[in-house]
Amino acid sequence: MFSKATSMVHHWLSAHVADGDLVVDATCGNGHDTLMLAHLVGSGGHVISVDIQESAISNTGQRLKEEGVAEPGIFAPHVA
Repeated sequence: MFSKATSMVHHWLSAHVADGDLVVDATCGNGHDTLMLAHLVGSGGHVISVDIQESAISNTGQRLKEEGVAEPGIFAPHVA
C-alpha cells in the first residue's frame, strides 16, 4: 500500500493535522517533513522545527524559502 514508511506517516499526518494547528518537527533534517507540515497547518498554524545540527536548520530554512513558505520557528540548541 505504501512504498516507504515516510509515505505512511505523511498519510496519517494529513488525516490528523489541520489548518490552524501547532505542530513540532523534532528533527527537521533537510526540511521535507517541515515543509509538508507547513502546508497542512496553513497560514493560521505554526510549525516549530528543531534540530541539533546547524546545517539541518540552514537546509530547512532554504527549502522553505525556495518553496515560498513562511519560515517557521526553527531552532538549534546551543551545544557546548
